[in-house]
Amino acid sequence: MKIKWIIGLDDGYFPPHYKGGKGYTILLGVKYSLTKKVIEGIAYTLVLVDGLDATEKALRLIEFLGGDVILYDGVTYAGFNVIDPFKVHSITNIPGIVFYRHPLSLKRISDALVKHFQDYEIRLNVIKRVLMHRYKMSTEWGIYEYTPVEIEPLEAKKLLENLQYYSPEPEPIRIADILSSKASRKLMVRYERARRDLNPGPTG
Repeated sequence: MKIKWIIGLDDGYFPPHYKGGKGYTILLGVKYSLTKKVIEGIAYTLVLVDGLDATEKALRLIEFLGGDVILYDGVTYAGFNVIDPFKVHSITNIPGIVFYRHPLSLKRISDALVKHFQDYEIRLNVIKRVLMHRYKMSTEWGIYEYTPVEIEPLEAKKLLENLQYYSPEPEPIRIADILSSKASRKLMVRYERARRDLNPGPTG
């Protein structure tokens, strides 16, 4: 498989009171050139914290950026919003790799979803399918897990290893993580300031 451009996806920061669909954060994608080792495109959109719009929003970013492989930083974004990488592939025909920074417990995720979400089955079905196809990889940084989506597991592993330049995070999602974190914090400051201006507290 010839790979020239990789899309890395990650979400941004949000304050705890945004949980439960009470606010938005950023979903950001970077288009990374594997041959030049530089960023060739950046795009972002807003996703609802604990909403169900992340797959749709990811598709918009992917369509805009274009790429040969998509790297996902996990399966949950903006709280318990989820991106379904299998659905993304069925629509775009672009393979993907879900990378996990930390081992995930399906039981703990399931318990949290059942407790807090009436529509937990929708979210859990996506998470289950992704986690059920996990592989382990041992690198100089330690042992990590990943889920290949319509890409050979060994090829996915080699690609991830080749992109671990400065940290365990593959470079496209490391960059997406930095940019989405900084951009979302700036967005939150502006949003909270605007909200205070529109709803000033009592004076005097």
